[in-house]
Amino acid sequence: MDYATLVGPDAIERTVKGLAARNVEATVVEDGAAALETIKGLIPAGASGMNGSSRTLEEIGFIECIGNSNAILPMTTVAGVPPFHFGGTHA
Repeated sequence: MDYATLVGPDAIERTVKGLAARNVEATVVEDGAAALETIKGLIPAGASGMNGSSRTLEEIGFIECIGNSNAILPMTTVAGVPPFHFGGTHA
């Protein structure tokens, strides 16, 4: 697979449908800036979580954002499970 080439709308649609069939909700956005704003809008103020070491999240500025923010607190766990886990996918 050529990771430098963006996939077309058909591949994105198949991916979203495949995820939905597995009870995973996908949100498709136009670009990295829109992705960052979407993610920030989904996280409740004061939430804690952990980063899944995602290159995608690094590229859109999410890692820097949480490093410079009081909106997302360091991870706390209940029985070893963080309330939020942040990761990315390559579709």
